[in-house]
Amino acid sequence: MKIKQNTLSGKTEFEFLDEALKYKIEDSGGSLAFSIPYGDIPAEGIELKLRNIFLGTTGWLLFTVGFFFALLNANSAEYNYEVGGYLLGAMLLGIIFYIGYHFSAVSMTIFQTDKGEIRVLKGAKHDEVLKEIDRRRKKQWYQWYADIDYSNAPENEIDKFKWLLDHDVITDREYQDAVEKIEAHHDPAKPKSSDSSSKTVN
Repeated sequence: MKIKQNTLSGKTEFEFLDEALKYKIEDSGGSLAFSIPYGDIPAEGIELKLRNIFLGTTGWLLFTVGFFFALLNANSAEYNYEVGGYLLGAMLLGIIFYIGYHFSAVSMTIFQTDKGEIRVLKGAKHDEVLKEIDRRRKKQWYQWYADIDYSNAPENEIDKFKWLLDHDVITDREYQDAVEKIEAHHDPAKPKSSDSSSKTVN
């Protein structure tokens, strides 16, 4: 399964493999590609809005320089209409660039990983990408952590299952069953619960 997103300056591609996300981004600054297990992608992303700094800086400089020299030209002994026309054009171009800067804003959700940033652009397919990552992340967390490790300290193991519950990886019934089994294993005086529930991924 592949999902692509395009912008004026580049494109991103998300390829959902069985065990990992293959991510690729290309823009004017270059390209980056890597694969990362879904379970290594943070549950929380950073909301960010970026603008084209070149347009903003160039627009500000054109207008400021044009305005400064237009004042000098206006206060000179003999007004140069040709120069004045060029300066007015520079000021108008600066305004256009600055307007472009404000409308060039790109909003995105960023996930910081050990392999690099994963950028999901707001707009078309943003929610689809996030939902697919979340679904596969929970499935992988379940595969990695949903078995009881009796060699672990009981309080740590219970905390692990509480973490899985808080992240909607397991159900409340699965959490309660795990806690009962952990406590019964470490305290033989407590009766062990029957393994009546099977693992299900939300």
